[in-house]
Amino acid sequence: TITQEVLKLLVCPECRRILTHTRDSLRCELCKKDYPINNGIPSLLTKLETQEEEQMSIYEDTIGSNVGSLEYAKYTAKFFFQVITDSYFLPLVFDKGVSGKLVVDIGSGLGNIGTRIAQAGAHIVNIDIGSKALALAKNRMMTSRADFIHGSILKTPLIDSSADLVVASFVLHHIQD
Repeated sequence: TITQEVLKLLVCPECRRILTHTRDSLRCELCKKDYPINNGIPSLLTKLETQEEEQMSIYEDTIGSNVGSLEYAKYTAKFFFQVITDSYFLPLVFDKGVSGKLVVDIGSGLGNIGTRIAQAGAHIVNIDIGSKALALAKNRMMTSRADFIHGSILKTPLIDSSADLVVASFVLHHIQD
């Protein structure tokens, strides 16, 4: 479930108004739009972003079904990601002193960076357009210092300036001009 601290920071991605929490959804009183909460993960996507997420889901399914030829690529990508993250990205983040802070990871994917940030004592909010990646990240992280939001980098569903630090790694190349 999403923490009360983060629930207070969520806004409608369309009109930027604070959302009202019901039992299984978030509601924008201005737009009259309901955003579902599935397995503790609110889905705060606009109609266009939902179409993009569906395309990503097809891509994820295609990649997953082609495992034989993908093993080397997965290993190489994991090694590359770990070297870049450990050597360059995380030292910059940790230099900011994250313990006790609210950190947002936009484009969090499987939560690799968020896990490390939470281990350093921060409360991490993982935002990603891929629902499958978020579900896997939630199952992997298993910490009370993590929240997960199904949302977009283009219309981040949080109150402006609500985070102490925002990180986005390996994300910008996914954004269309």
